[in-house]
Amino acid sequence: MIRLHTPDISELEEQAVQNALRSGWVSTAGPQVNEFEKKLSDFTGSPFVVAFNSGTAALQIALITSGVTPGDIVLVPDLCYIATLNAIHHAGAVPLLMEVNEMDGQMDVAVLEKFLESESTEKNGRCIHSLTGKKIAAIVPLWAWGNSCDIEKIKILADTYHLELIEDAAAGIGTRSGNKHAGTFGKTGILSFNGNKILTTGGGGALLTADNSIAQLAQHLSVQAKVPGPDYVHDQQGFNNRMTNLSAALGIAQMERLTVFLERKKQIFAIYQSEIEKVEQVSVFPGLTSKGGNGWLFQIRCDYPQKLQDFLKSKDIETSRIWTPMSELKMNSALMRFLPEQNAQKLFSSVLCLPSSSSLQNTEMEQVIEGVKRFFN
Repeated sequence: MIRLHTPDISELEEQAVQNALRSGWVSTAGPQVNEFEKKLSDFTGSPFVVAFNSGTAALQIALITSGVTPGDIVLVPDLCYIATLNAIHHAGAVPLLMEVNEMDGQMDVAVLEKFLESESTEKNGRCIHSLTGKKIAAIVPLWAWGNSCDIEKIKILADTYHLELIEDAAAGIGTRSGNKHAGTFGKTGILSFNGNKILTTGGGGALLTADNSIAQLAQHLSVQAKVPGPDYVHDQQGFNNRMTNLSAALGIAQMERLTVFLERKKQIFAIYQSEIEKVEQVSVFPGLTSKGGNGWLFQIRCDYPQKLQDFLKSKDIETSRIWTPMSELKMNSALMRFLPEQNAQKLFSSVLCLPSSSSLQNTEMEQVIEGVKRFFN
């Protein structure tokens, strides 16, 4: 079976984890956690990095430390992974679903601006939702599939309407817009290192920020808000979501190979694109853009993606549909939304993700490409 996305693990990672095991530092205390954070800081350019046991946990703490309070509204794209909404709920806030652009699946800036102009008012330096009277506290744009969103324009709107910008760059390691790394434009941003990401720690995530006070509070909250010292004194409600030393050891080894992973992603994209473009019924969506996307998942847009997925599965090729729009999930039926075009539904019915592991062999890509061509010809 040619898998959709598998971790790229070598003897380097195996040795790093084995060394951590032998050191006795296997839990949330240990030198590798701080070392991993330092390497992420150097790579992303974020002055401060705090490592967590998941990207979801990192986003929840990013919301809390950025000043989002229970009952606040948070603007989020309709097309995202459920973890984004879960983190907002965990922080006690209220997601409001926003339209995405049909061209790339990212939050639609024009619709976002229209919403803020028509559906909000300013009161005492706060953005207030006109219909409910609730404070709109933040925008959480997604760097969907490791591609760049219109972050500069979103930041302008956030500043104009007194909103915190909190970036969900879960799949965005190595993605840049201009000379800045994903997750470093707003007050906080997050990365994920789940097993299907370009760089993995097994499970894990990180909060990025330029604000030292936020970084210190985030780290404090991640260890049950325990006051430093020998006694068990806690000064507020905390969480148990710090990254483990074992995960960090794996991450450090992966960081040594990250540039190789990212270069291979570009090669995979180029090979796929050159062949897929020959299939009249298929288009590349949205692609490794000139804005600096990392090529995490190669995606195509076509009619009948489910039938194509079934056909490729019969050839032992694993693919994936994109996320079900959040507005389509029954559990989200009561959520507020601003979706004039329903673009997430259009994309869900036409986009398919192809195998994209950095360890994917050219011969395996040839099998995938041949499968797509045979289905349509």
